[in-house]
Amino acid sequence: VFYVGWMMVATVACISAWLVSLGWSGGGLSQPAWTMIMIAVAGLIYIYLVQKRNFREAALVGIWAFIAIAVRQWEDHRNIAFTAIAVSVILFVVVAIHGNKHSYYAPYAKIKRGEWK
Repeated sequence: VFYVGWMMVATVACISAWLVSLGWSGGGLSQPAWTMIMIAVAGLIYIYLVQKRNFREAALVGIWAFIAIAVRQWEDHRNIAFTAIAVSVILFVVVAIHGNKHSYYAPYAKIKRGEWK
């Protein structure tokens, strides 16, 4: 499941690099604005993966990637950094709620109940 998370990060990065290589100017929006949009879209995809596919681990990779983006952009583009931090916090809350909601099915709970021997 971690690989799905890494594939998401790589896909968004590759699409962004491809658009830059084409010389796409952003359709009237600045590069930082498009970066924030891409972060938000990636966050929505991670939320979908958690809610529909139970891929909490993939979202944790997304949190890691967004925090790395925030650290890298902190000095140059604070808006990008704040967007990445906000999406990370939202993802963490979604993962925590989903994990708590489905804690009955967690491996440690099954071992504790004696379902796995």
